[in-house]
Amino acid sequence: MIQALIGSIGSLASSYLEGKTAIQKAEATIRMKEATGEIDWDLAAMRASQSSWKDEWLTLLFSIPLVLSFCGEWG
Repeated sequence: MIQALIGSIGSLASSYLEGKTAIQKAEATIRMKEATGEIDWDLAAMRASQSSWKDEWLTLLFSIPLVLSFCGEWG
């Protein structure tokens, strides 16, 4: 009984460590690609658009007439 419990806990711990190792290998691969300049275009575009106002500007531009259409006559 105890041996089965210890065995299942041991397999759980080993699968956890295998998962952590796989994540670390993937992160190392990403760092190596970044260091050698093999960055995906999509990844570079996402980083560049983090501080971009283009989407917010277009949202405001198209939202203003929509909101004003419900305001009624002004004069």
